[in-house]
Amino acid sequence: MRLRLGRRYRRRGLGGIIHRYLQDEKYSQRGQYIDDNGYARYTDTNIPVHRHVAEKYILGRKLLPGEDVHHKNRNKLDNRIQNLQVMNHHEHFQKHLIHKIFTGRR
Repeated sequence: MRLRLGRRYRRRGLGGIIHRYLQDEKYSQRGQYIDDNGYARYTDTNIPVHRHVAEKYILGRKLLPGEDVHHKNRNKLDNRIQNLQVMNHHEHFQKHLIHKIFTGRR
């Protein structure tokens, strides 16, 4: 019988599973979990933490439909105020496209 693992575990191997388990445990203590895309979300409301931080502490209002929140250091779990930047969707797409062209990674 073969153990079926989700897509997020396949690339990382067994070490990734253990690391992911420790991360999940750390975030569950804060009332958060890590979704399939690697972003931290609140357990009770399912809102992404980075969007909540941007709305409450950076903008002081709700995000508009065309606005995205960018992680400056590209770490999806680093939701510090100084690491987040609000920009429109086109600017955000361009920033990731340029990074992909120069590094070959998203």
